[in-house]
Amino acid sequence: MVMSDTYLVSGKLPTDLANSVSDLIHSSISKGMEPDSVVCIVATVAADYARQYYGPKYLEALARLVLMNGGAKQ
Repeated sequence: MVMSDTYLVSGKLPTDLANSVSDLIHSSISKGMEPDSVVCIVATVAADYARQYYGPKYLEALARLVLMNGGAKQ
């Protein structure tokens, strides 16, 4: 899988996953966690899985994708 494949994933399962993650983030914030802490934990878990399956180069591509989607300049 290449990064562009990941970015373009769609369908019921990816949508369900995104909604579950969103619900988890919302619930954690509602229980008093700071948004930055919640997002960092979710990102760390996702990065750990990505590193395990695809290696550290994948994380570099993922970081570029996050920056691109966030509107940040590289």
